[in-house]
Amino acid sequence: MNVIAIEILSACQAIDFKDPALLGKGTKVAYSIVREKVTKLTDDRVMYKDINAVYDLVKSHAIIDAVEEAIGTLKIESNRYSVIRLRFLF
Repeated sequence: MNVIAIEILSACQAIDFKDPALLGKGTKVAYSIVREKVTKLTDDRVMYKDINAVYDLVKSHAIIDAVEEAIGTLKIESNRYSVIRLRFLF
């Protein structure tokens, strides 16, 4: 899950270079939850605290729960398998 946490942090940092106001409803919720715990990276700092904070959000399903509350159940469609709820991946 550390890789997922790092990917989420990278995505949020990329969003900060653009305009977070342009995000879709679910993405905006996910971005906001991460930014409540981890501020934008503007100067060098030790990243393990940020990674751990987002890791905890992923592990607790806080991001998925909030996004699903905003837009409904998240699903992954697959050609070979039935629809799987994202929370089972973690």
